[in-house]
Amino acid sequence: MPCGMPSWGKLLGDLLEEAAKSVTTVGEEASLKDCRDALTAFLYPTAASGVRQLLSKEELRRRLTEAFDSAKLQRLTNEKQQRMLARMENLVLGPWAGIITTNLDTLIESAFDRFPQPTAPFRCDGSQNALGNVLCLPVGAGGFFVKLHGDTWADSQVLSTADYVQAWMASPRIRHFLTAVMLRHRL
Repeated sequence: MPCGMPSWGKLLGDLLEEAAKSVTTVGEEASLKDCRDALTAFLYPTAASGVRQLLSKEELRRRLTEAFDSAKLQRLTNEKQQRMLARMENLVLGPWAGIITTNLDTLIESAFDRFPQPTAPFRCDGSQNALGNVLCLPVGAGGFFVKLHGDTWADSQVLSTADYVQAWMASPRIRHFLTAVMLRHRL
């Protein structure tokens, strides 16, 4: 958020405003109203489910790409930019085995490129068969960066409860990976 990326509530509000531009039926208007009511009541997963129904995949992808554009870092004042860069450096160079994220973390990815380690971290996402390789990395191998789900360019962005169920519960790979990583590493 210090880089100008939206909070969960702001993101959903912006997505609903975009969806409102293409509402044409009474049913869509009712759905939009329900989503706005859910957002006002801080029921973000409910509002996100409505966003899924009201926006096309292409429009959702475009909006998420804009909202989480890592170039926003470059538009900050020098003081804010330096502070954020220090945060990013501390995160990726920290003394942990790796980073697992479930968000649209373009800044973390760019931080790995900006602050390279002697050995680059193993990178993968939850949809790849290589996910299990994270559990076999020897100490000092450079660590890992796992993006379990939700990327701006993919068709599998996770916003709603149904998306989480699909990404986590329906995926033995993710469930088994999380169980194994929790047995191997302190989180």
